Amino acid sequence: MIAEHYCKQMMVSQLKPSLQDYWTLEYDLARSGFAKDVYSAACLAANDDPLNEGKKNREEVLSNAVKEYEILERDKGGAIEELCTHVYEMFHSKRASKAIAAQYFAALLLRSAKKPDFTAASFKAKLPQYLVKAIEHVSFPEKPANAMGAHVNG
Repeated sequence: MIAEHYCKQMMVSQLKPSLQDYWTLEYDLARSGFAKDVYSAACLAANDDPLNEGKKNREEVLSNAVKEYEILERDKGGAIEELCTHVYEMFHSKRASKAIAAQYFAALLLRSAKKPDFTAASFKAKLPQYLVKAIEHVSFPEKPANAMGAHVNG
């Protein structure tokens, strides 16, 4: 009972609140350099039912999303706030589910990670800093110590 109380107390003391840099997670990801991926994931999410029913082809939806994004990017002329607001509009208007888009976004990131020019450093540099800090906060560089100070076998 004492050990359980100590562990809970230790876990609570390790919590660090973190706020988004600008607005929402999706907007922040778009603004930090993932706008094309977030937009593509939103388009895939908006077409999730037809994709799962075999009425649409995933690669075609993705190709169209990339073309649409490139037109948006050109039309916004470098105005990052406008571009990211337009990307986020897919979620705000409820055309795309955030949860479903997150799954497609993860798949797009995995696809990117398999490319020969992918580096962990460039990926990390694109992430919003609050995400990097949160990941670093919960990642242990070495095995965590238990309540008695001994390292936990893992």
